[in-house]
Formats: sequence, structure tokens, C-alpha cells
Amino acid sequence: MLETGEKTPAGAAGNIPDIFSIDPYAIHELKNRSYLAVFENDEVLPDNVLPVVSFINPLFYNIDLLETAGFYRPPKNQTEFLSYVQRLKEIGVNGAGIALSNPRNISQQFLSWIWAAAGSFGPDESFSFNSREVIATLNFLNQLYQNLYTDPFYLSDEELLDAFSKGQLGMMVSSVEDIKKLKTMRINFGITTIPGPESYAKKPVFSLAGWYVGINRRSVNQEGAQKFATFLKENAENIAIAAYAIPGNGKRSRELSRDDPFYAKAFDMYEASEMVRELYFSDISGLNNIIRREIELMFRGSKTAEQCAEAIQQDREKLAGIAHAVW
Repeated sequence: MLETGEKTPAGAAGNIPDIFSIDPYAIHELKNRSYLAVFENDEVLPDNVLPVVSFINPLFYNIDLLETAGFYRPPKNQTEFLSYVQRLKEIGVNGAGIALSNPRNISQQFLSWIWAAAGSFGPDESFSFNSREVIATLNFLNQLYQNLYTDPFYLSDEELLDAFSKGQLGMMVSSVEDIKKLKTMRINFGITTIPGPESYAKKPVFSLAGWYVGINRRSVNQEGAQKFATFLKENAENIAIAAYAIPGNGKRSRELSRDDPFYAKAFDMYEASEMVRELYFSDISGLNNIIRREIELMFRGSKTAEQCAEAIQQDREKLAGIAHAVW
């Protein structure tokens, strides 16, 4: 039986699921409530969850709008990105949008910019919001805020995608799964890596959004649940094709990339880049609420980038309950 982590894990009486199909925002709660059994699989991640398919979040850009403003390629760094947005604004076009009405969008709409500037890091490395790269990116986003398509704190990701699909803004960060919908619209668009600072010399970095499965520790059919989870993992390529997921299971899908330049480009970018998975071993909901609160204070002029970074870092450490947050 397949259930989502957002539902009551125990289910109704006599209706206990064997396997959870888990939203990353539910992993923390399921772990803390001791619902997840130990996987008999060497690909399992911390917290006993198994990734099945994943999606990268590239920068989408409207080719026609950029060319109207005199730009014949996407921006390569943050400085160019700002100049593109400002130029588009001068000719009466919305240059870019960011959707922050829901704290759940923080990973895609905010942290994607942070990873693109700070680079990737291993599971045993500590990350601090107080780093020079993060503060510089906060200053960049603060400048960008003055030129965004509508107020980001009242804009949903669905509204952002709708505005882009109608040619109402030039650039946005969104999931690669949106390629399918945009291809049905009359819009000339492209995808590229998210710009970092001019001094950035590492590989490009993408954040990964994933679909995970976990086994219910209280299931009476542990052996069957283990076998079904393994079946899902073994068929991840077919699931990825059905979901238009890139990188999907981490392997280039010939079916998706053979005849479609968008998916071929997405795989090229994935293979040339580093990845940062969601902060699945943290209280993501709590962290995202903190980040959203602090960047809104910064955007509204109540805090500097340095104060914003310090507040996020301190609250992150309190949330984690350790002296130095390890992500």
C-alpha cells in the first residue's frame, strides 16, 4: 500500500501503509516519530529513506524577450543577470520573478542561488550562511528584489510558471519537469545553469528535488515492503521517463534525450555539474520558515545581508541543536 508522508502515517485503524511515498518535508517528522524501518538497501540515505527519482532546477529564459533587449545568450553570472533584468525593465518587460509565498519554495527559489554561488559540499562538511559567498549572494538578491516581477512573498510557483508561459517575464528558476508544459505553449525558451558570481570557478551546482520512499516500521509485511521498495528503485528509469524527471535515477535516459533538445541539454548540464540534495536530514519546514522570515526582513530594508545571514545561521544551529550546523 502506498501512502504519502503528508498523510497521517499510521493511517486509519486497520489501514496501516507498508510503504510511504515521502515528500522531503515529511521525512523529519516520520523519523522523529520512529515510523521508518531500516532499509535493506545500500543506496539508502540518512533517515532510512530511499531516493527513487529526482529533478534539477535550472534557469529558464525567454529567448525572444532577451533578444528584444539586445541579449543573444543567457546571463553567465550574477552581474550579467542583474544587467539583463534592469535592461528588460527599461524596455517595459519584467526581467525575472521569484516565488516565495510558500516557505516550501525556499529550496528551489532561494537556496538554488546560494548553491550556485557557494558550490557543492560533501555530507560531512559544515556549511555556514555567514560565508563571504552567501552574503555576497544575499546582496545580489537584494538588488534583484527591486526589479522583480511583482512581490515575491505574494507570488506562488504556479503563478510564476503561468506568467513565464504567457511571456510576461524573461527569466525564472523552476523545475525541469516544467519543460513538458512549456513546450505546449507558444513560447520560445531555453534552459541554462543558474548564474553564480563572476569569480566563481567551480563546477555549476543544481539543487535536487526528489521523490523518496520509506518502509513503515509498524508494517506487518516487512519482507514484502522491502521487495517492493527494491522494485521501485530498480524501475527508477521507467518512473523517471513517465515523470519527465532529470536526472531521474542519475542515468541518461535515451528515450527522453534522443530526439528532444531540451532534455538532452538538461542531461548535459546535470552531467557537467555538482548536485545538492534537499536538506532531508533537517527540519526543512522549520528552516524554510526561518529563511523566508529573514530574507523578507532584508528585502524590506529592516536588515542588512550580514544581519540576515547571521540570524539564519544562529536559528539554524538552534534548530539543529548543535554548535555548528552540519547540512
